[in-house]
Amino acid sequence: MTDSFDSSRFIKLTNFSGGWIWVSHVDEHINKLLPYLEKISKEKLKEIWTIIGAEEKSWKPYEDTEFCVIINPLPDFVLLLVYNEGDEEFPSELKYFYEKKSLSVPTEDAYVFTEIYLEMIRQIAKSENILIIETPDIISLGDLADKHPDLEREKILHDIIGQRFEPIKYIDRKTANTIAKNLKIEIIPNWEHEKSEWALEFELFQDLSIFYIKYLEDSSPNLKIYFHVSILKYNLEIIINFSWLFLNAIIREGRKILGNKMPKISEFL
Repeated sequence: MTDSFDSSRFIKLTNFSGGWIWVSHVDEHINKLLPYLEKISKEKLKEIWTIIGAEEKSWKPYEDTEFCVIINPLPDFVLLLVYNEGDEEFPSELKYFYEKKSLSVPTEDAYVFTEIYLEMIRQIAKSENILIIETPDIISLGDLADKHPDLEREKILHDIIGQRFEPIKYIDRKTANTIAKNLKIEIIPNWEHEKSEWALEFELFQDLSIFYIKYLEDSSPNLKIYFHVSILKYNLEIIINFSWLFLNAIIREGRKILGNKMPKISEFL
């Protein structure tokens, strides 16, 4: 990305098909976040950007712009947050935009990515201490659900993995390698916890990765999702959504490679 701001490169949520439906939902999250942004220190903001992998820009889209950050969880999805400081006449505001190439991502995925990042920023901003937990220890999606009273293990596994597993069956190791290259993520050659066909790692936050493992169980293909245990410090009901967003991205890339040989995810949701 260039160092100068070019508004023609960016679009709004309303430019996505049916995106207008989600605008009021995003506004609710922005209204919850604004009180924290109005009083947060620049030092803590920098810590937040480091944790979630955001890139602060020196852009000034508006005269009163206080900060501009780029959040880029996928190569084809770029979220821009612009915070404009308020004064006696005008209140502070947080605007959000997307790079045009983000239109390749389904509208719901774009909205949920936006919602989750806004909520994660709010959660970290309101915390007195930002604790970075860098550990190799992991926890499975099912075990994670067991640790939250409002998450049902079987429902979570069905809604995130079960509904998407049929397309995943078609992704072999060679295809997974190409997917990893296209999504600019890591493919783990030797996953130590199961005998895997392939293992993909999305580095989500500074201390948190999500792992997708396809393996054989009694000669049948299966899929597991793991997280670094640092996920336990976050709001599980919110952050767990990243797991299906990245799984959707894996399937989209798989279809780009395999074409109609691989079924559409929409057939199973």
